[in-house]
Amino acid sequence: HDDTRAMESARIGFLGCGVITQAMVQGLAICDVRVKHLTVSPRNADKAQSLQKSFPDLVTVAATNQQVVDESDWVFVCVLPQYVQPVLSELRFRADQLVVSAVGTSSLQSIRQLVAPVQADRVVRCIPMPPVALRKGYTLVTPHNDCVVEMFNQLGKAIVVESEEQFLVEMSFSALAGPLYACMSTLVQWSVDHGIPQQSAGQYIGVLMKSLVQDGISEVNRAGAGAYDALVASQTPGGLNEEAARRLKDSGLCDALRNTMDCILHRVQGNPPKP
Repeated sequence: HDDTRAMESARIGFLGCGVITQAMVQGLAICDVRVKHLTVSPRNADKAQSLQKSFPDLVTVAATNQQVVDESDWVFVCVLPQYVQPVLSELRFRADQLVVSAVGTSSLQSIRQLVAPVQADRVVRCIPMPPVALRKGYTLVTPHNDCVVEMFNQLGKAIVVESEEQFLVEMSFSALAGPLYACMSTLVQWSVDHGIPQQSAGQYIGVLMKSLVQDGISEVNRAGAGAYDALVASQTPGGLNEEAARRLKDSGLCDALRNTMDCILHRVQGNPPKP
């Protein structure tokens, strides 16, 4: 495939070297399709040096951000939102480069202006999640770009959305990782308080959550998105699951979740955080 050949010949650079850059590099290092070379920025020296040490034949740590750009065909922007403008405005890009932004709050238009003369259709947004390190990530992409889609299919599955507006709504779900882990941590601590060893509780809660999510996905694939409502309604009246769902809903959990998602969407649309 042309896209596979493009990936094999690609020199990929990363501006910023945080958790997501680390995850993408780790995933690319174990892909069936081997990229030509990876260059990471010197920011966060410990992570950058660790990646080079782990993959010495694949990863180079650049001396400057401009070196990352100069030595790359594809450039991933993975800096924190407040650094996007000061970092990108100082760099010189080439018109034929592919620029992929993993910054949640920077619009396509703003990135395109900062990386000119890169062609507009070669500027893409994505939201990778840490499971790309294991090649099990589901990554939102907009607009469609064959090379970016092929890469994230190698790292799990690319989910292409038609518009930036839709991208922002679906991207908001990525903020649920923290709340999910907080809920799991609370359940582990509750188990420990009742005499269960922490390791045992953690393992069981993890596999239980995984099995419930897989059941939900299976039902959606079979019956459509309304399957989630059907699963809630199917809980046995007076049973334990029905009681737990009712108590949490009555406590305001569902309203709090909707309000939280409104706040996250407000922020990813480029607005300052709500109080």
